[in-house]
Amino acid sequence: MDIAQSLRRARQLRGSEMAVADGEHQISWMGFCDRVQRLCAFFRTVGLKPDDRVMIIAEPSYRYLEVYLAAPSAGGVIVPVNVRLSSPELRQLIGHAEPKIVVSDDVYGGKVHEIIGSHTDIIHIRANNGVPPAWAADALDYETGISSSAASPFVDRQGDDIAAIIYTSGATGEPKGVMLTHHNIIFNALNTIPYLKTTDKTIQLHAAPLFHTGAGQRVFTATIAAASHVVMGKFSPQNFCVTVERHRATSVMVIPTMLQMILDYPNLLDFDLSSLKYISYGGAPMPNTLIRRAMEELPGCQFSQSYGMTELSPVATSLTDEEHRGISGSDQRLETVGRAATTTEIRIVLENGNEAALGEAGEVVVRGPNVMKGYWRRPELTASVLKDGWLHTGDIGRMDKKGYITLLDRKKDMIVSGGENVYSSEVEEIIRRFTGVIDCAVVGLPDSQWGERVHVVIVSTEFNEKSFVKLRDFCKRYLADYKAPRSYTVMKSPLPLTASHKVDKKILRRQCLQATEGAPNDSLKIA
Repeated sequence: MDIAQSLRRARQLRGSEMAVADGEHQISWMGFCDRVQRLCAFFRTVGLKPDDRVMIIAEPSYRYLEVYLAAPSAGGVIVPVNVRLSSPELRQLIGHAEPKIVVSDDVYGGKVHEIIGSHTDIIHIRANNGVPPAWAADALDYETGISSSAASPFVDRQGDDIAAIIYTSGATGEPKGVMLTHHNIIFNALNTIPYLKTTDKTIQLHAAPLFHTGAGQRVFTATIAAASHVVMGKFSPQNFCVTVERHRATSVMVIPTMLQMILDYPNLLDFDLSSLKYISYGGAPMPNTLIRRAMEELPGCQFSQSYGMTELSPVATSLTDEEHRGISGSDQRLETVGRAATTTEIRIVLENGNEAALGEAGEVVVRGPNVMKGYWRRPELTASVLKDGWLHTGDIGRMDKKGYITLLDRKKDMIVSGGENVYSSEVEEIIRRFTGVIDCAVVGLPDSQWGERVHVVIVSTEFNEKSFVKLRDFCKRYLADYKAPRSYTVMKSPLPLTASHKVDKKILRRQCLQATEGAPNDSLKIA
């Protein structure tokens, strides 16, 4: 089984029915598969060989879905890239992945062209309508390539062949490209389709950024189920409501920040959202009050949660709608992330490697056919997390007697802000370069809009609010904007240390929380 098999099946089952809708653009499975096959042929014509990487840097669109499915179906590897990365980060990623082809739209194509200008072996393809910008003179045209290529059979791949490389933030600032095989992706779909209740009648709305593994893998999952796709472009509550109403979307995946924005949208009741039946969420901790509010205000929807990470393709556990509501004999377990997915095995282990007792805290480790092949060109890092077939997540949790898992903390020093992972050490490295900063430590603080925000504690004798504005601009020169600190605290004394002489971030975070306790976000020093 490979990705191409799911395309052939969907065409066979639903040839004349809708495959993809994107604004005015709507196409059947027959037409969609024809375009994907032509795109595969185009990729091979320009030199794509088995295992070559196809990178995409673009806004969500029907073309994004075509590239996402064509790359692995042509024998290559899809590499979706976070569009919010800075130029230095993007340059580093391109150097690490060494793509054969980079597909971009006009929003990001200029930046891409500037970076890959010196890489004469990289084929740049412009996927856009309208008047070509100046940089496009050095790029190939997407639609011309499709129209001039004859539809040819997909390339058959083995289950262990790499289908996707998804980059995540590394704690050291170095790229971490997670290698997901065709079987990883297929088994992830088999894990998720039952509790998502995805069928060939599902109309799947892609509302979250497709470069994220949770949203991107939903492209594969919906295709494997022969469901229909709806693309809405950049997320906003209004765009969400308009798209659901227009295309009668039945299912969507969101992160908590998106759900909060939807529920807070003042014109929510002006739209007919009655088609929406399934809302799944993940990617960041969900406040108990928020999910209860959603269940009350959207009574026609069923809810499910999943926990996992890119390295797990990405789902490890699920919490079904029945478990959310405590019906049909199931327990209401909103404080948990659910139980192991169908083909997944989970253990809680102690520092000494022994399995923890029920209710005892330890590291969450996972085994199953959804576990990644490894990190692209990082064998040492792969060996540090993959041990005897078990993926060591770095998350701390406990398991009860029925297998429900409660997450307690992250072993890794990571902040999840608006669904984006931010490693504090990466941010600290940049901040220490800023004039006047003697030392610093970055922690995550609760935020009503983003779940967590990046907060920096700065040791300095001359730092003030104007300095902070300049610091944010400085950080954005080297990092994605969501990694730049949004609030700060200044200390004149050294940072507190643990017994092993490391910065004690638990104390720092507690001190910052105490200092801001009860204060609304807009009263803090936030950019």
